[in-house]
Amino acid sequence: MAIYEYRCDQDGVFEVMRPLGTAPAAVACPVCNREAPRIVSAPMILTTSRSAWSAAIERADKTRYEPEVVTSVPAAGAKGRPRVVPLTPTLRGLPRPDPLRPKKRPAAKLSTSGAGGR
Repeated sequence: MAIYEYRCDQDGVFEVMRPLGTAPAAVACPVCNREAPRIVSAPMILTTSRSAWSAAIERADKTRYEPEVVTSVPAAGAKGRPRVVPLTPTLRGLPRPDPLRPKKRPAAKLSTSGAGGR
């Protein structure tokens, strides 16, 4: 069973327990019987301590109204590098470019037909 939250305009937030994935988009408020839409709330994580959970909620709430101001572009560290794929036996069989050898360019074809041909 999962707990789903709904918000009534008149009576506020209330919870409804239903099987996972069966919550409708709106239900009747248990107090005033008005239609209340479902709201998305943070999942309850039981593995963290109460103080860590409270600190995370406060930090998220603060950034909603007072976002952190960035004054410069962050330095590109390990995150900025492209991921290197290890060579597997299949990849080792593919041709690889030689960085020391210049690329060959195809020779330009001269047209012998037409008005300007010799």
